[in-house]
Amino acid sequence: MFGACVHPEAARGRHALDERAYGVASTALTAATRARPNELSYWVDLGRAHVGQGDAPRAQAAFARAIALSPDEARLHVYLGHAFELARGYDQAEIEYRRAVALEPARAWPLRVLGARLLKWGRFSDAVPVLEQALTRDPDHAETHNALAIALVKAGDRDAAESRFRAAIARFPEQRTLALGLGALLIDAGRTRDALAVYTTTAQRWPQYAPLHVARAVLLEQLGDLQGAQAALAEALRLSPDNHDYQGRMAALRRTASTAE
Repeated sequence: MFGACVHPEAARGRHALDERAYGVASTALTAATRARPNELSYWVDLGRAHVGQGDAPRAQAAFARAIALSPDEARLHVYLGHAFELARGYDQAEIEYRRAVALEPARAWPLRVLGARLLKWGRFSDAVPVLEQALTRDPDHAETHNALAIALVKAGDRDAAESRFRAAIARFPEQRTLALGLGALLIDAGRTRDALAVYTTTAQRWPQYAPLHVARAVLLEQLGDLQGAQAALAEALRLSPDNHDYQGRMAALRRTASTAE
């Protein structure tokens, strides 16, 4: 329940936001901002509603109004950056993300946002130091470790990327994405046996994840262990018996094994 001080249209708009009824939310929140134009939270919620609608210009206008009311809040610049991204205004989005970092330099979140966007935009070397700074402020954020490792791979520093992946896996053994990333790096480097060791350990931890068994099958076949490859694929098919890709792989593997006999 919203407090009695909340304008009825704002309450209605927030409820609509929760329901992802963005058109209803934007109409209600527009009315709320007209009734109380100096209420920061209404402009923020209105911006969120417009983002949900895919209406970048109106989202930008709402978040800009919020910033005019509270210019030193880093989160507002991040929100405005998202609105610029929605319109593919990446240069302006970066400016807003960097403003957020400047406003709260000791906080990891704005750095994470900036680093993730630089990675997404293909600016891998630029992303690396930003993500490293984010980790110095919050070393317990697994996704930042993963993003940094990927940025290092893309920037061409595979040794540093491997070290980052392995350190992160030791720190966050419950994060399967890290192990999958390390395996992919090793495969790309032609280190088939090392990749197999990673996927085998990971499959033991997540035995119900069929793609791991398929990945093991592919590597085992490359190493000439056709029997082991068939066993790994059989496990994947046990978990996903209707998967046509797995079925096709097994048929092809059996033909290969038959020819090799």
